[in-house]
Amino acid sequence: AVLSALDLPAFTSGDSLLLENNPVLGTLDLPKLVNLTGYVQIKDCPNLLEVSFPKLAQTDGDFAVKSCIKLKTISAPLLTSAAHLEIKNNLNALTTLQLPALSSLTQATFQHLAVLSALDLPALKTVTGYFYIKNTALESVSLPEFTSGDSLLLETNPVLKTLDLPKLVNLTGYFKTVFNDAITSITAPELTYVGILIHSNNAKLSEVYHPKLVENP
Repeated sequence: AVLSALDLPAFTSGDSLLLENNPVLGTLDLPKLVNLTGYVQIKDCPNLLEVSFPKLAQTDGDFAVKSCIKLKTISAPLLTSAAHLEIKNNLNALTTLQLPALSSLTQATFQHLAVLSALDLPALKTVTGYFYIKNTALESVSLPEFTSGDSLLLETNPVLKTLDLPKLVNLTGYFKTVFNDAITSITAPELTYVGILIHSNNAKLSEVYHPKLVENP
């Protein structure tokens, strides 16, 4: 049998959720899932249109959605934490990413999202590992509560015009922005420490504002 729909209306908790190489899977319905002690991985499901976890509050492992070419929406409005958040690779139709409660991650990757124009993570405070953003259609990045992490890399976001990190204080690794052709300003008014700072090959960059940065090798 070929799986075309997954409907688990009573499923509330478990270890991990793996959906991989399901060529005709079109719908995923897990309306009561609250907690996973393992991971979420959804990969190579070319007919899936929406990934929605309306009640999911926590996954102790990774949360990964990759290579689902028709996927338009990823939504987990109550999710507060995960390990590695991977939203990447041939998500060619993704226009909506809703993670309004997400506050902490160990790593984050947003890469090769062909039409996503806005990355808005209003509650995200910490990413203890690397945080990587690389998308051709991305026009805005909103991280109003982001305060600390290891490394932040924005690479080859050709239509991103500004980057404002109003509460960022500390990056123990690197803060690197490269090959963002349209970006004109990068501001982090509260930034006091970064291990390695690199803003280069951003053709239109005219303003870098880090007034409290006192240690910058």
